[in-house]
Amino acid sequence: MIETVRGVFDSFIAWGTAENALPYFLSLLVVVGGGALMWARAQWATIPHELGHAFVALLLGRKLSGININKDSSGDTRTQEFKSTNPISNLVTAPFRWIRGILVSFAGYPAPYALGFALIYLWSHDYTRFAALLMFVLLVFTLLYSTNMFGFLLIITGLAITAIATWIDMPILRELFVLLIAGGMLSGGVKGTWEAWQVWRQDGKTSAERWGDPFFEPQHSDARALSQKTLIPQVVWLVIFSAVGIFGVMVSLVVLAQAYL
Repeated sequence: MIETVRGVFDSFIAWGTAENALPYFLSLLVVVGGGALMWARAQWATIPHELGHAFVALLLGRKLSGININKDSSGDTRTQEFKSTNPISNLVTAPFRWIRGILVSFAGYPAPYALGFALIYLWSHDYTRFAALLMFVLLVFTLLYSTNMFGFLLIITGLAITAIATWIDMPILRELFVLLIAGGMLSGGVKGTWEAWQVWRQDGKTSAERWGDPFFEPQHSDARALSQKTLIPQVVWLVIFSAVGIFGVMVSLVVLAQAYL
């Protein structure tokens, strides 16, 4: 029985695989191109960011009630704690709720890097169709919890494109698609962290400077939220997120290069 299940799983993983058809420098160029496109249209990278919050919340026993992807590339994931009607029970579990809140807030910025790495890793092992299928499943999950019109239309568009890439029988086009999205996810992660640094700089302005800036708009970042929850300075969280980003990008590029060794 176990061997049968393993055989079915191996056959599913191997479905649609092919030897990498793209030369190294072209693959690297596609990744960079995907990064440039995502920098201009970062809404797509907001999806894995919010999924990072959502999946960690679900894994830690919180309730997921909605995901918003906004036109300005911001987003929000609404989760709730399962609270008891017994006040003593709530008092005992309060520290665990606090820790869960920290982990859920932290999970957003690393998520695009994790997805970018996963796509490059699957591509490097010739599982390009499985990589496209992974994106399709993630988009379907996001669609189920989408609560605003822009996010809904964005995800529907992504599903249509990803469905074509998943089932089309042209390995080189599927490789291009997977690498393009992988580069975009890495770039989106970098942009998200950079924007969080801008929020920190904004927080450092005086009230007079804010009122004197005609382009000033209040912004939000997970680093600020973590600072409020933990009393650890916002800049410390930003340094941690930046280190995670550098590590994620470097490891992904190493995996890309190793595919040709």
